[in-house]
Amino acid sequence: METLKGLKRTHYCGDLRMDNVGEEVILNGWVQKKRNLGGLVFVDLRDIRGISQIIFDADVSKDAFEKAIIATSMEVASLTDKIKNSFEEALRESSDLIAEKTASTMEKSMANIAKMSESFESNQKILAQTIASLPEQTMVYNKSVSGKIQKKLDDIEKAIKND
Repeated sequence: METLKGLKRTHYCGDLRMDNVGEEVILNGWVQKKRNLGGLVFVDLRDIRGISQIIFDADVSKDAFEKAIIATSMEVASLTDKIKNSFEEALRESSDLIAEKTASTMEKSMANIAKMSESFESNQKILAQTIASLPEQTMVYNKSVSGKIQKKLDDIEKAIKND
């Protein structure tokens, strides 16, 4: 477990304002709520004066992102980072990242669908060939069975004549 040693709070969560944009701040508090959206984790950090929403992006800081993923509710945390220009900027960056990841996922999904379609067409051809050969297979089976029945009948007839 990491300690908070050496990290002295510069601001309370509820005290951050537009005047703080661009400043590096240190917040101390506890994790009230966490939402994991794949490449982004949103953490609501609470202290005695309010809540600040912290956004962790795997592409910006893998280490911080991994720590955010394992953070549990009510865990005490100390965070340091520069404040974004506005919520809109953070939201725009998050939206762009989500759009990129969605597009990538859609491409992979479409490729998988195409492969499945090819496999389906191949299996469909095999099934059609199997169905087409059923009458022939049935005839072969019937001849085989009728030959066995005929042999049994001949054996019974011989047994009756020999008695």
